[in-house]
Amino acid sequence: MFYLIEKESQLPFLPPFDKCFVHVISNNYNYHPAISEVSLVYVKPFNDKGYIFCIKHNESLGLKWQPLKKFLSEKELYAIDAKYTKYFLSGNINDITLSSIAKGVKFDFGKCEPIIISNFYRIYNLLKNINELIPISKHYEYCEALYELVKPHIAKNTDYVNKQIDVFFKIEREGIKLDKECFIKYHENHPTPHFSIKQGRAYTNYNLYTLTGRPSNSFNNINYAALNKENGERECFAPGNDLFMEFDFNGYHPRLLGNIIGYKFDYDTNVYTQIAQLLNEPDISKVKEITFQNLYGGIRKEFKNKPFFREVDMFTDSLWDEIQHQGHFTTPSGKTFHLKDIENPTPQKILNYYIQNFETSQNVEQLHALFSEFRPLKSRIVLYTYDSVLIDASREETQKINEIIAKLKYPTRVKTGTNYNNLK
Repeated sequence: MFYLIEKESQLPFLPPFDKCFVHVISNNYNYHPAISEVSLVYVKPFNDKGYIFCIKHNESLGLKWQPLKKFLSEKELYAIDAKYTKYFLSGNINDITLSSIAKGVKFDFGKCEPIIISNFYRIYNLLKNINELIPISKHYEYCEALYELVKPHIAKNTDYVNKQIDVFFKIEREGIKLDKECFIKYHENHPTPHFSIKQGRAYTNYNLYTLTGRPSNSFNNINYAALNKENGERECFAPGNDLFMEFDFNGYHPRLLGNIIGYKFDYDTNVYTQIAQLLNEPDISKVKEITFQNLYGGIRKEFKNKPFFREVDMFTDSLWDEIQHQGHFTTPSGKTFHLKDIENPTPQKILNYYIQNFETSQNVEQLHALFSEFRPLKSRIVLYTYDSVLIDASREETQKINEIIAKLKYPTRVKTGTNYNNLK
């Protein structure tokens, strides 16, 4: 087959290229990439035809992986999912899907898949080496279709997208240590634990391709963004070091909105205490209720003349006017929201989408800074859930971690525990 590369001796005879589309075909797409192996790699130079590099497949000889990895590390790579691809290939990988979604372009990759691949997965999806059994020609057909679909939208990552991919890749690849007996207790009917659990660690997967840009985290029938706090399920997740440390941002959404509209809250004072003073309302729990009712239900008439609420109301109106007249608006992260993509739009929904995207961009920047500080430590960041971050901490580093967290842009509170369920 003219497009197959299955011997290292073929590499020097390939036409020279410095940029290419790449798609890694693991042994089974259902397995988390942290515990997958490479079967084939599709490479499409922008000035040549596409090639399939064969690593492990029953129809071909096998290339050694490291020489191919080095060969591709010298190229400028573009993929439909850069975070996934980073598990296998090194270097800066451009994410075509993320850059396209930011511009309001959506892809239906399912239409590219040949029926034979769909049928194999429908019948044999539990086989670890399923992609080694599907004919190479069908993998090639699929990858060629993927490339043709995304070809008009190929673009380099922005700095923010590079940080976003890097942050969530680094969290995912750590995995979270599991108590096996506990996991069996709560998930005894889990059909495919081998898809995401290996050597006592569960691997999560952040979906970066959501409408608002706020990543979801559900993989292999477990929603890591909504683990049950009441039934003890969280006890199954334990630190690989000495303890868990979790920090979350205090009064995060009001502070984010203050940042957006230029209203300055004092860093060291509880945000709801400050709002209570604005409203002349001593009951803090009532102030929280009032704040969220007004932020996400619309500013009520009696609060429209109050500082902060007045500015939020004006900003909401300006966003609504912008999307009504222009059909779209763009957030500071570079993501564009199109009116046509928002079901039953209202001013409050538009504001909520804006905040979710802004929250994510702020978290990405802060996490990116945290990873630099954590590089020399034993402790590792293992889970992110919107306004909180879970750290698998070494006891000897807790003081250092607290010092690092104290540098963050927004005030936090820290809880510790011996498992994810008993954080205090």
